[in-house]
Amino acid sequence: GAPETAAVYGVMASNCDIYFLSPTRTRKLKNVEQRPVVSITFINESSLSTLQVQGSATVVCTPVWAIMFNKIPKSVVEALLNIHTGLGGSEITPAFKTGGPEQYFVKITPSWMRLANFQASKAEDVYTMIVGE
Repeated sequence: GAPETAAVYGVMASNCDIYFLSPTRTRKLKNVEQRPVVSITFINESSLSTLQVQGSATVVCTPVWAIMFNKIPKSVVEALLNIHTGLGGSEITPAFKTGGPEQYFVKITPSWMRLANFQASKAEDVYTMIVGE
């Protein structure tokens, strides 16, 4: 099939793995299971920078399993649950409103990343990092 895009709230772990939550019955989750090669772009409006990431995605587990069996770093679990449930002072996300507690963590393991700073006008302010080679 054709590539698709979807907005997600993601958190990067200290080892550069990226995690997000997805309701169980979504095209996003089905697509990840069928075609695990993904790309994602983070935008930081205040610094006018972007982080582009390519890698492979894996459906890991539910939040309960993540907490019970330490499948995901605790800081990542806490950050994503705070974002999605509004505990961090934000609104409850659309994914949690529609999917409720039936969510799965998805992990993206980067194979390539590029950070670009668009405040600067010099080409040397674009950085590329190859991961795992």
